[in-house]
Amino acid sequence: MDAALRDRLGALVGTRNALFSPGDLRSYGYDASIERALPDLVLVPASAEEVAAIVTACCAASVPFIARGAGPGLAGGATAARGGVGGRS
Repeated sequence: MDAALRDRLGALVGTRNALFSPGDLRSYGYDASIERALPDLVLVPASAEEVAAIVTACCAASVPFIARGAGPGLAGGATAARGGVGGRS
């Protein structure tokens, strides 16, 4: 992910709610399945409007968006198989 997109997405939720350090990303690289894959960025939106803006920006940039709740799934649905942006509720 290029820095300009990361900065633009981070501005949507505020820098405190944009996680991209290796340690932060590691926590979002798995769910209860055996799948492991790190996202490029994790955003913590505070509203439905922020989620909509994130999804719109990701779509425009052809960057995968992975919605994530608590991560208890057994199918790997909360992992970023091709990188992209993880959104935490």
